[in-house]
Amino acid sequence: MTTQRRTPVMLPGFALLSLAPLFGGCVSAQCVLKKTDAAVDLTKYTTCYVANTDSADGVVVPTSVLSSTPDRIASELRGRETFDTVLRESLAEPAQHLRVRTTYTNYRPGSRALRFMLIGLGTADLKMEVKLEDGTDGRQLATGRVHEFWGWGGLLGMSRGIEDLQKSAAKHIGEGIDKACGQSGRRR
Repeated sequence: MTTQRRTPVMLPGFALLSLAPLFGGCVSAQCVLKKTDAAVDLTKYTTCYVANTDSADGVVVPTSVLSSTPDRIASELRGRETFDTVLRESLAEPAQHLRVRTTYTNYRPGSRALRFMLIGLGTADLKMEVKLEDGTDGRQLATGRVHEFWGWGGLLGMSRGIEDLQKSAAKHIGEGIDKACGQSGRRR
């Protein structure tokens, strides 16, 4: 009886790299805001106030990120035609305005160096809840979520960080508010 000896198959390095997209990547989801009451007309709001961002229990987010997130969202909304006025400071007098509240439910900045070494290591990930409220009575008008993820490897993986995901999240939140308010497109 003859025993056959099996030789292991060796894949060249480029073949392994061609499999990389199967094991990592990027998720950049739209922010779809669903109205809590279909009868609510969000087009009546001409002023928008972007409230301070919070983090959910157990989610550690740097103070600098918590303070810059609403500024990014306000900046994004100012470049759109949805509202005549976008504020970052609360109104002194109760007036009809739309309040935007955001909460980080997941925040993982990851590591550019680890992503460079191997795909899937050091992934950056953030998730946020978005709520639109009536500024006068605090009634919740719409809710939604945004999720940003970056996990590519190599130079591409190193090219983006958590700050890029924050910018992308602000853009998606602006787009979601546009759609919820019946607007589309940019003024500028």
